[in-house]
Amino acid sequence: MSNYEYQPPQPSQQPPQGKQYGGLAIAGMVIGIVSLFIWWIPFIGLVLTIVGLILSGFGMKSDNRGMAIAGLVTNILGLIGSLFWVLIVVLGIFADLSRGYY
Repeated sequence: MSNYEYQPPQPSQQPPQGKQYGGLAIAGMVIGIVSLFIWWIPFIGLVLTIVGLILSGFGMKSDNRGMAIAGLVTNILGLIGSLFWVLIVVLGIFADLSRGYY
């Protein structure tokens, strides 16, 4: 008889680093690409770009940093366009109100 005692393999105590946020980086990039096309819809584009920024920010913790960075860039561009468009819409509404059309 040998003195070898069998020990079953133990599961890893820590989850693999960076893997749990990979989907968020991809989702942030996809939303960023979509936001480049719908930034002109006043409040929907604004909300969508903010959600995309949040997802891309969390995605920076993953191995898919390139996709997260692409998502941040496209969402920032969409956010700039959305904020500009919301500003134009709000100023247009106030300009009509000051003329007494309502």
